[in-house]
Amino acid sequence: GCNACYRACPVDFKIYEDPNNPTCIRCGDCIKACPMSIIKVGNIFQGAGKESKELWNIGGYS
Repeated sequence: GCNACYRACPVDFKIYEDPNNPTCIRCGDCIKACPMSIIKVGNIFQGAGKESKELWNIGGYS
């Protein structure tokens, strides 16, 4: 990749290595910086009565 997402990250997080690592602060700077728009954010539901969990999806990988 072009590493634009790496350069944009304020916490020096490497999203491609582990997109759902808790180090990520979910600021969205990587999404804005990506010229190919391959970083996506979505929610999954854990089940009735439980909160949804935000997941990052990178070019079809999650």
